Amino acid sequence: MSEEFVIHDRRLFDKDGRVKDEAPGEAETGPEKPAPGGNPRPAAKEAASPAGARELPPPTLASLLVGLATSALIHLGESQEAGSEPPDLPAAKEAIDLMGVLKVKTAGNLEKEEETLLETLLYDLRLKYVKAAAGKP
Repeated sequence: MSEEFVIHDRRLFDKDGRVKDEAPGEAETGPEKPAPGGNPRPAAKEAASPAGARELPPPTLASLLVGLATSALIHLGESQEAGSEPPDLPAAKEAIDLMGVLKVKTAGNLEKEEETLLETLLYDLRLKYVKAAAGKP
């Protein structure tokens, strides 16, 4: 029994080390070529995800910011699950500071909604941190 397979060269450079004229995947044709912005390896994704697993939305800056903010809130004792544990102020400060680093490093490169989200989260978290550090509810 013989199986046939096709190899697509996706390297950016040719054998002489020069950049190829076309981007990887541009020369591909046929049904296996992903749509722009699509998953470059649909077969690998299907094989890697267990049956019945839910599809997660694509990662975004907003999801990163919300994750960091949630972490900070949990460490500040704002989570219902964290009600019995004392606040971990150094861990909360670390999450808030990471968001501050993101603000500095992404300055001028954010969409208006992303910038507003980041500024609002930082303001609210810093206020909650100061209140927690002062021992106020």
